[in-house]
Amino acid sequence: ALVGALSSLAGVALTATSGWLIVRAWEQPVVLMLMVAIVGVRTFGLARPVLRYAERLDSHDVALDQLARRRAETYRRLVPLTPARLGRRGRARVLTGVVADLDDVVMAAVRWWVPLVGALLTGLVAAALLVVLSPLIGLLVALQTLLVVGGSALVERRTAGAQQQELAARGRVWEAAHTAADRCDELRAVNAGDTALQTVVAADRDVVRWVRRRAAGQAAVRAASWLLAGVVVAVAAVLAPSAGWGGPLVALLVLTPLALADVLGGVPDAVSAHSRARAATERLEALLGQEPAVAQADGPTQAEDGAQA
Repeated sequence: ALVGALSSLAGVALTATSGWLIVRAWEQPVVLMLMVAIVGVRTFGLARPVLRYAERLDSHDVALDQLARRRAETYRRLVPLTPARLGRRGRARVLTGVVADLDDVVMAAVRWWVPLVGALLTGLVAAALLVVLSPLIGLLVALQTLLVVGGSALVERRTAGAQQQELAARGRVWEAAHTAADRCDELRAVNAGDTALQTVVAADRDVVRWVRRRAAGQAAVRAASWLLAGVVVAVAAVLAPSAGWGGPLVALLVLTPLALADVLGGVPDAVSAHSRARAATERLEALLGQEPAVAQADGPTQAEDGAQA
């Protein structure tokens, strides 16, 4: 998460420094006056992809290692429950829990923790640096960051029901598709193939409906993020004449909130991934947290008795 935050900060610094450099170069100063900015642009331009690659490599290495261990643990807990404790759960529901839900739980660190912490740290550090130049702009950038993060969490809480319905609808799609594929010969024999396909299509329509409902909330947060960035830009443009800021400084103050809005654009998806991981954890525990119908008795097993004999 810290490496990801450094990569995002390098991206914001690249945009702001480039704006300052372009406007300052238009004033045609001595070239040596631009050397620091030129080196800064090169440094930030190289650091951004290198740090992003390091973040992705490290976070996915940890996540995939956890996934391998969690899958082994899941199968170890699932085998004693088969078949008595599975109840009315079909293959599709069990497969959904073991594969899709487990992926959502394990990959949560990559999908929500890293981008959320990175965006939050980037916004607060950028705000702290801007306070030195303009306290008002710095406070507005901090407010922009907190409002986007808080708004994303609020919208996700409001749409938690839609999230549950979407996951339930996805489970019905898996079940309908598995039934149509597994029983295709029987369905063809009774001329029910079209009915089975219509069931899959109807279940998929439910998924689309709930996805659109959640996407509407996320789109509202993204729009609000860019709107807040526009407000900060407008404030900087209005204050520039009265504050006596030079053109390069105005460019830096204007471009920083715009670059930050691009970083904050991934926050709604990160919060949604956290909600999905929480729901997946609940379903996994409901499946794996049961007591086995038959418990192995204490003492040596038949294989161990044979070995001793």
